[in-house]
Amino acid sequence: MTSASPAAGGAAGTRRRVAITGLGVLAPNDNDPVAYWEALINGRSGIGKI
Repeated sequence: MTSASPAAGGAAGTRRRVAITGLGVLAPNDNDPVAYWEALINGRSGIGKI
């Protein structure tokens, strides 16, 4: 993830720029990145009976 690699199908030596404008998550246990990460590190599952 930290090294540049040519884009698939692109010309050799061509670099593409990418702008990340936001971060979101939609998961069974939480719907925002911070709460989702906390659920992961605390071992909380989003799976349950319906």
